[in-house]
Amino acid sequence: MPRGQWFIVPLAHRQSFSTSLVGGKAAQLAELVNLGLPVPRAMCITTAAYRTYLRENDLEAWLQQVLQTVVPGDYAGIVATSRDIRERFAASPVPSAIADEIVDGYHEIHRVDSVEPGPVAVRSSATSEDSRAASFAGQCETKLNVRGEEAVVSAVVGCWGSIHSERALLYRARHGLLGPECAAGVVQRLVPADRGAVVFSANPVDGDQSSVVIDATWGLGEAIVSGRVTPDHYVVSKSDLGIRTRKIGRKEVMTAALPEGGTADLPVPVELRLAPALEDEQAVELARLAISLEQVRRHPVDLECAYHGPKLAVLQCRPVTTL
Repeated sequence: MPRGQWFIVPLAHRQSFSTSLVGGKAAQLAELVNLGLPVPRAMCITTAAYRTYLRENDLEAWLQQVLQTVVPGDYAGIVATSRDIRERFAASPVPSAIADEIVDGYHEIHRVDSVEPGPVAVRSSATSEDSRAASFAGQCETKLNVRGEEAVVSAVVGCWGSIHSERALLYRARHGLLGPECAAGVVQRLVPADRGAVVFSANPVDGDQSSVVIDATWGLGEAIVSGRVTPDHYVVSKSDLGIRTRKIGRKEVMTAALPEGGTADLPVPVELRLAPALEDEQAVELARLAISLEQVRRHPVDLECAYHGPKLAVLQCRPVTTL
């Protein structure tokens, strides 16, 4: 159970539905858990932890002043501001009370079936992130295959700082979100994915809402999100779950977890490059999932999923904001 200060909250806890406490990404994941979907065990780093971190390091007033100098469209100025903020964050220690709770939670999410804590993904979860108005998709950092107590605490700070990355500041400036944005985070057990997929319950390019669009590749789905691979592309009809389009990409690289932590882009074995990353049954399974979530949410959704063998895991869910 979370402690009185609410620095961390288990994803399955009722408090994880509060966007103001855990941010948009975590709150959406909590809803998926409540629906009984296969979401990896996780904990939320709360906005209370972030505010305490700022206060204890005398960052609140300084950050507010720096953000007031940001001018939308001034790319050079935004780059300099982002660098200054992230350097200041990196040099500011995490208060021991917060670090201790993060470490305890890191152990707890592995306690069910593992003696030693294993690798995790550490994801940003800002209060306006993954909302209907602003998805922040790809703007903030996710750190994959983080191993060890100190590395997890450091990764949390990196994700806090990433809401002030160049891309995030440009996005926030464009959408009028340069106010006191509050950061949170998610520490989630890493799925040792054989294949990853990004799923849209409506076509984000042409707005077609009659089909589900799926991009899939070998290894971790980060290669798709970052655009480093030409993935397989599926279009599945919502009306009958028939596969309208099946275009196999030349998947030359895959993002893989390294034994010592972190990830690397590795060559895909030649025999797999033009082999479909998904079985047709898996493409249909993903389409059915996206359709059901669209019905629950009452708006099109964007999912990130992974398969470890035949087992599906749902990693993220956000609204499609391009329609």
